[in-house]
Amino acid sequence: MGSQQLELSVIIPSFKTEALVLQKSLRALVEAKGDRSGVELILVESTPEFQDDSLEEFKRAGVRILRPDQRLLAGAARNLGAKEARSQALGFVDADCMVDQDWIERALDLSRRFDLVTGFIDCEAGYAGWPLALHLWEFNEFIGAQLGFARFPVSCNMLIRKDLLNSLGGFPSDWGSSQDLGLFRNQDFTDSRFIPDLKVTHQLHLESPQEIAEKVSRMGFWRGYCDRDLTKRLRITKGLYRVLFPIWGLCCFGIVLWRMFRTRSPFRAKAFKVIRPLFILCWQWGIAFNGGFRDRGKGRA
Repeated sequence: MGSQQLELSVIIPSFKTEALVLQKSLRALVEAKGDRSGVELILVESTPEFQDDSLEEFKRAGVRILRPDQRLLAGAARNLGAKEARSQALGFVDADCMVDQDWIERALDLSRRFDLVTGFIDCEAGYAGWPLALHLWEFNEFIGAQLGFARFPVSCNMLIRKDLLNSLGGFPSDWGSSQDLGLFRNQDFTDSRFIPDLKVTHQLHLESPQEIAEKVSRMGFWRGYCDRDLTKRLRITKGLYRVLFPIWGLCCFGIVLWRMFRTRSPFRAKAFKVIRPLFILCWQWGIAFNGGFRDRGKGRA
């Protein structure tokens, strides 16, 4: 593959991913339909104490594995993968995402036609066991969206030209979350595209309440930080934001309740599904009063 002209380099950052989760994601890429002769897969693996033995089958399948000397957050790992990529067209997929069978074929076609593309992000098992409020909060721009312009392309399912990424200075390397928002926060790309058919599926996560709280807190801050220009244009005051934000959280929670009572799960399972999104809702409410509009400086959580 080294002497062949490559059309696409797909980069997968991993810095805290369980081996079984990562294997499912890599297997989906390796087994995707289409001609992979012009595609290279690059895994940037910096999970502490990760066992390389679990990746032997993927090494044999041609996956390039980069092992940094230190643990890299997702943004820094993506930047390293982009630097090492041998193609001018880059694809980014998260280590806990499984691509659809036709993802490679679609990515090759789209990367020839567009400089910047983001796709649809689904959730494993139809949101079963996943806090829907968190999923809607993280990916609300793309829920029910049609093909068209994407203001904030999502890095867990994104195609971008290497020269464009370099012109933006790369992903923020010290952000704990939402590096894609940091990458595009000061840009308006009229040629970026949202393509629903370019689809990945987030694998099921059983996160602890602390992890959920930290993630939602980061998402609330960065989305507020990056959307300050939008709130100014819409004349959304801090007081109105404090009203609208909890209403959105209540709507998400209502959807979770509606879906829960449509199933015949045991009471314990139902209670678990209620407690987790309720916990998130409380955190969202707190973020509405304490985060969002607060400017703590670029690149700081």
